[in-house]
Amino acid sequence: HKVKKKSLKNDAPIEIQGISEEAFTAEEIALMPVVFAYHCDDAESEQNAKIATLDYEVEQSRLKRKAAAATDESNSSSGQVASKRKPASPAKSVNSTEDETERVPADDFPGGWKMQSVPRTKVAGKKPFDTYYYSPKLGLKFRSRPEVKRFIALLDICDDDEEKAFAIFKGR
Repeated sequence: HKVKKKSLKNDAPIEIQGISEEAFTAEEIALMPVVFAYHCDDAESEQNAKIATLDYEVEQSRLKRKAAAATDESNSSSGQVASKRKPASPAKSVNSTEDETERVPADDFPGGWKMQSVPRTKVAGKKPFDTYYYSPKLGLKFRSRPEVKRFIALLDICDDDEEKAFAIFKGR
């Protein structure tokens, strides 16, 4: 597969050669990394590329969950029991029975992040508790490690402004 691009030096086209898409299976293509490019001298372009990357990762996670749910559904129709799980979404911490358990440092994340394990009232799945993560400055509540990782990436873009990062995070 050949693509013609303009050279940076003299605007003369240069050829970039690669392997044709048809040479790969759909599974191989799905496993290939996706990169969003940006202009080096344009901070907004770089921010948009980072956000596009996060959006892509979120969409891939959603597709995996959807495929897993379809598998669970087909298993349940064949008599096997499938666990129903509500999609995770971040929310500000509010006073509830969750606040009765202790929040401890989340060692896997940068300084100040806390985590809390809350016993489930009905143990339907494999684990008898839910783990929540809280941001260092505002105490924003997240329900999964992938959510925290996406939020931390947004914090890098937003100069550690949790309010701004959370507004972008919620906008997805």
